[in-house]
Amino acid sequence: MLISRSSDVVKLYNYKSNGANQSDDNTKLKIAIVGFGNFGQFLAKTFVSHGHRVLAYSRSDYTHVAQELGVSYFNNIDDLCEQHPEVILLCTSILSTEKVLKSLPVQRLKRIRIGIDESRTSRCDRFLDIFASEGCRMVEMSCAEHDWHAAGSQFITHTTGIFLEKLELERTPIDTKGYETLLSLVENTAGDSFDLYYGLFLYNINAMEQIERFDRAFESVKKQLFDRLHGFYRQQVFKHEEKLP
Repeated sequence: MLISRSSDVVKLYNYKSNGANQSDDNTKLKIAIVGFGNFGQFLAKTFVSHGHRVLAYSRSDYTHVAQELGVSYFNNIDDLCEQHPEVILLCTSILSTEKVLKSLPVQRLKRIRIGIDESRTSRCDRFLDIFASEGCRMVEMSCAEHDWHAAGSQFITHTTGIFLEKLELERTPIDTKGYETLLSLVENTAGDSFDLYYGLFLYNINAMEQIERFDRAFESVKKQLFDRLHGFYRQQVFKHEEKLP
């Protein structure tokens, strides 16, 4: 089973996982992660906590990080595929996903027959159960539906965070809860590269519409402010003229 990293972030709930220490040998999976950056490491921690065996590969050397997480790290993608993982996760950047996918030596993976196979169905269920046990709400939808919702949520979130980052906002002695929320948003989006944001824009046909809506909304608010300001000054001028002899 080969799974590519989705551009959206799965919504998590305040749910304490009890998946750790519940896995036995019959339910453990061998999961390979290609791209061992922040997102890959985040997933690896969860998989390991559920007792699954995790393999990892990345362009950069994360050997020491992998050791600390209990992950088997490979400097060669061929060697990783020779381990015949049951699940492969692509956690690379959106821009490089196609290139990485095409470069995978799939011929080294364990061959499987086409058709209905109860063992493969069980494998998928076990993998999805990891997310369910962590409190994730699994939502089934088409790619088109996903992109539509992602453009109006994740892309808008990143756009807002990047705009606020350009303002170079700083903490003040009188920060409100709302302002602290904005600073938190900036911190979250600042940790991601611009390539991630560009990938969300480039590969989602709905992103341009959201940018245009964002721009129109800003212009509408600015016009509303300036129109009222113009009316205020006009009123002040007429009041001043009425007082002239």
